[in-house]
Parts: sequence; structure tokens; C-alpha cells
Amino acid sequence: MKFNKAELQSSYDTAKSAAMSKPVIPVLGMIRITANDGLYRMIACNQLYQITSHGECHGEDSFDLCFPADKLGVMLSAARDEIEITYDGKNAHSKSGKSKFNFNILPGSDFPVMQSGEGIKCTGINLKEIISNVHNCMSDKDVARPYLTGVCIQSDGEHISATATNAHILASHKVKMSQEKFSVIVPRDVIKILTSRDSKEFTIKGNNISITLDDGSVLISKLIDSRYPDYQRAIALTPTGSFKVDLADFKEAIGIAAKVAPNTQMGAVQLKLFDNSMAITARSNEGSVFDTEIECTGTNFNASFSYEVLNKAIASMISTNFDFSFDDNLNKFVFQDDKLTMTMMPLRA
Repeated sequence: MKFNKAELQSSYDTAKSAAMSKPVIPVLGMIRITANDGLYRMIACNQLYQITSHGECHGEDSFDLCFPADKLGVMLSAARDEIEITYDGKNAHSKSGKSKFNFNILPGSDFPVMQSGEGIKCTGINLKEIISNVHNCMSDKDVARPYLTGVCIQSDGEHISATATNAHILASHKVKMSQEKFSVIVPRDVIKILTSRDSKEFTIKGNNISITLDDGSVLISKLIDSRYPDYQRAIALTPTGSFKVDLADFKEAIGIAAKVAPNTQMGAVQLKLFDNSMAITARSNEGSVFDTEIECTGTNFNASFSYEVLNKAIASMISTNFDFSFDDNLNKFVFQDDKLTMTMMPLRA
């Protein structure tokens, strides 16, 4: 069977992230290729998620085999424009130009396949657009609260939203769209893929989500089996104070201050608004101090935030029309535009 190198390489680049590098079960470190009737399908799976890509091939032969993912990548890097893969009943062989490879393979029937089916289907929305400026608020690791390590995708019937939090900062992005109600938590590893790939539609069935990517590849993932916190309560605020600031000046000053503050969760950056001027102060562990002032109007306040929280906040701000508000006891600060809402908790003295 003959394959176009560029097309096969593209399929491999899409699928390879799902192949495990050091699997306990050998077949999970392999990529399954099924080729027949002029088409091929490439599948990789790591028990959390599966990616299936496809393309065209030429020839009268057919096969359904599992190839070692790393060896397949080496073969593709050495290949020329056309690749011929044959199977002699025991081993698979590839030939491209002067390059030849032999593969120890397993039958395709040994490969565990995750199935998708009919369920709640959502079309006309690109998940990348609603998770790109909230995903960095996920928790890196939380054994006790695994739901914090993913992004909650939810429909209330009139809007679809993506929400992430690490319990110190919460970000939620919503778009108006009529859709059957649902609420699921997509795991971190899958979110990382979706922030770099456009998608066309997704289907939720049971504890799985099936996502069709821009090139027609299909990603099927298990969902985090947990209930997400009531983030609407975290966002809700009866403001007693607010302020306005040039967002470019604010992001620049916070960006510098966050670099000076200790690179830890509790490294503090102080914000102090007084007489239409905001003082921003950060101190390093070595005693270095960054202190600047920017123009700012609003209600006076004095609060400190962790390095981590402010760094994540400014990374999520892509609009220039944010409203900044806080409650009476400075327990909660909310930054909001027409689509994105962020809630931050200041440090306590």
C-alpha cells in the first residue's frame, strides 16, 4: 500500500500525542493503521483519550496493524515523497527512496478502541475560542479535588461557557448559543490539545466527549467524573467599590511586578489605589523592590495578590474593556468584559 509522505506525516503529528511513551501495556505505545479501499485510518490511544486521523492511500493490498509510535516517527522523518508499506504475514516493511524499515507489529484487533455514539451534539462552536483565555487558571495537580485539573464546559440552554479555577482565581468565558443543557469537565491533557487546534463540533455521550477537529480528525476523551463547584456563586458580587485603569499600563506594570515577586503561590504583589493613582509594589526574596504608579480612578483600596494569581489574570486579559470591581471587605475582586469574567481572592494579612 502506498502513502503520500506529507499526508501520513500530518496524520502522525495529530495522533502521536495519544501514544504513551512508556506504557505498561505495550500496544498503548503503538499506533494502529488500517488501510483498505483507498483510505487509511490512524489511531492512537492512552486510555484517557484517543485521536483518529485519516487520509488516502493507493494499492490493492490491505492491512490492519499496530506500529511502534517512535519507530513510525523515525521512518517518516527519513522518508521521501512516497512511502510503500507492505505486510508479509509476520512483519511490516516500509520503503521510501533508499530508506527501508522493518517493524515488529501487533494485529490491529489487539488495539483498545474508544467508541463514540449519538448523544448531546453541539455544532457551530470552536472550543479553542472559549477555553484559550481560561485554561491557564486550571490547577496543575490536585489529588483531593480532581475537578480543578480540568475545564468545565457547560450549557445553561442559552449560553455555552468554559470555566477553570485553581481555588485562588476563577475565569469563565461564555458565548450566546441555544443548546441542550449539559455540564462536563474536560481533563487537562485534552484541554492542552484543544488550545492549539480548532474544532468544528463535539458530542457528549455518557462519560465521553467526541470532538471533531478542523482537519476532520476525531478526539475522544474520558471526562472527569465529578461535579464542578457552583462557580456562579464565586462570580456573583455586590460591588461596593470599583476602579478604571488603562489596561495596557496595568498589564505592563503587573507583568514586571510579577517577575520581581517570588515565583511561588504566595509571592505577593501589592496594589494600592489612592487619589487617582495606583501604586504597584513587589519585593523579591533577595530584597529587591519594584515600585511604580499608574493613573487610576475609582474607590480607594489596598490589597495584595499572589504572584500566581496576577500572572494568570493578565495572561487571560485579551479585551481592552474590562470592568474592575470589589466587595466591601476586599474578599473578592472581579474583572469582567462582555464575555470573560475573572474572580480573584486577595491574600490575607
